[in-house]
Amino acid sequence: MHLAPVTRRALGLAAASAIAASSTVLVLGGIAQAAPAPLPDLSFSTDPGRADDGYTLIDGSFEVPAGYCGISWAVIGGQGGSSSDGAGDEGTSADEVTGTTAATAGTYSVDVGQIGAPGTPEAGGDGGSGATPGEAGSGAGFGGGGGSTQVTGPGGLTLTAAGGDGVGADGPGGAGGGTSGFLPAGAELSVAVSGRLGTGLVEAVVLPCQDVALEPAPGAPDDVTVEDGDSGTLVRFAQTWRDGETTGDPDSYQYRVGNGSWQDVVPTWDEAYQRQSFPVTGLTNGQAYPIQVRALNADGVEGEPSEAVTAHPFVAATQPTAVTATPGVASVLVTWDPVADPGTYGVDHYEVDLVYSGNGYEGRENVCQTTDVFSCLIGLDTEVGFSYSVVVTSVDDRGHYGADSVVVPVGAPASPSVPATVPASDGTISRPDGGTGSVQAGSSVTLSGDGYLPGSTVTVVVYSAPQVLGHTTADVNGHWELEVVLPAGLVSGSHTLVASGVDAAGDPRFLTLPITVTGGAATPTATPTATPAATPAAAPAAAPRGSSGGSSGGLAYTGASVAIPAIGGLAALAVGVGLVLAGRRKRAAE
Repeated sequence: MHLAPVTRRALGLAAASAIAASSTVLVLGGIAQAAPAPLPDLSFSTDPGRADDGYTLIDGSFEVPAGYCGISWAVIGGQGGSSSDGAGDEGTSADEVTGTTAATAGTYSVDVGQIGAPGTPEAGGDGGSGATPGEAGSGAGFGGGGGSTQVTGPGGLTLTAAGGDGVGADGPGGAGGGTSGFLPAGAELSVAVSGRLGTGLVEAVVLPCQDVALEPAPGAPDDVTVEDGDSGTLVRFAQTWRDGETTGDPDSYQYRVGNGSWQDVVPTWDEAYQRQSFPVTGLTNGQAYPIQVRALNADGVEGEPSEAVTAHPFVAATQPTAVTATPGVASVLVTWDPVADPGTYGVDHYEVDLVYSGNGYEGRENVCQTTDVFSCLIGLDTEVGFSYSVVVTSVDDRGHYGADSVVVPVGAPASPSVPATVPASDGTISRPDGGTGSVQAGSSVTLSGDGYLPGSTVTVVVYSAPQVLGHTTADVNGHWELEVVLPAGLVSGSHTLVASGVDAAGDPRFLTLPITVTGGAATPTATPTATPAATPAAAPAAAPRGSSGGSSGGLAYTGASVAIPAIGGLAALAVGVGLVLAGRRKRAAE
């Protein structure tokens, strides 16, 4: 029996796992690359008669060079021996193994099974030689079993076709040698009775990689980050899926550290980050480790690796101690002692986080960063209805967070004062629209000012008899802006607007603006002194600082030597306080 034709598609599927070992450059995953010079098909056979068909005779082994990706096989055992009873019974046909495997460059050894010897009137026939010889005939006249044929090759490849059984006048002769089978188990091969009589056979047709139709490779994983820990790191990544195609999707994953070998890995889904993740352990603290991830499709075709990210395993610094939180006017002064053990990379700076809850909101926001001092003055919104606590943490120069301090409640900060009379002025309230004229009672006016403690409450009051018109909070630069409505019952004539709050040092700050009110009452009417007549134009009063609809978050100030950090939106951190405290956020490596 000669090798039956096999489709290029079938060879492509079987050959996929050999692509990585091949030096040939292919077009994979839609990425065009340099094509190699065309290579010829290679055909091998143990049958000398196949030379006329272009086959190279196999003499114990044959070589597959680099650049080849698939092999189509026919492996057949030796026939069983015949009987000697004059009936002319032939021995049974051997098994055959046919199908496709990947091609790996290297030597393929061949051991061909021979025909079992026929029985004689005096004795049973000997078993045929082979990888496993056949058994001798069990008695006079019984043929011996045929020997098995076996191919072994690189990567643990083993193909075995059992020999046929011998026959006799009154029953079976010697059993054929070997057991049919193949390795690796996932190869696209099958075992059947060959129908061939005679010596065993091996035939192989080897196809070059450029002739093999491969499924597209998966894309490179994206957004790869590492979360470092003690002697290891946690890798997270997002897989790139192919748009509009059913092929080329990731089926399995591998990673490598530095220039090491690729390692199989089974990631798990990280619901919190909406990413795949897996740990890498056994690393040395204080060393840098580039890590890459790649995907393979269902046929074993390897995709492009991700960009490398660098892990820096470490021992974290211990917690800051002796944390105090002293509330003031729309503020809290936080102090602490430095860490006792700075960990692997030392302390680059300290961060103070404000933990808040109330009115259906809760969360944690970084509000201060310091380097050479161990205190922060933090502005607070006293009108939003929150309770506050603070947490202090160290950060090293790799962005690793140390252990959190204990959570310290702030207590009750005071609201900005509302003096009984117009206080001494520290500056002038601005009207951003440039207006300088009189203001109609019952109308709105937009006001702004500067020089306040970032994050602190600013209360706007109208005099003579003080009436609170509204509250807002100073932004990261100490600036505020607020639209207020003058009471309709305000007496016509001269009045003063006052913005009451605290400056960057926590001291009282009053900006003022004299105004003339028209269209008001002729005589004073009963008016509230503490109920706001307007809310900040930028956000509802109860919105947490840093949320998408709220005013700027409370930011810390520690004196002229410490820059005030610009902190982003709080919405991403507005999660359960206990949860956030238990799982400190980590900076992902770039």
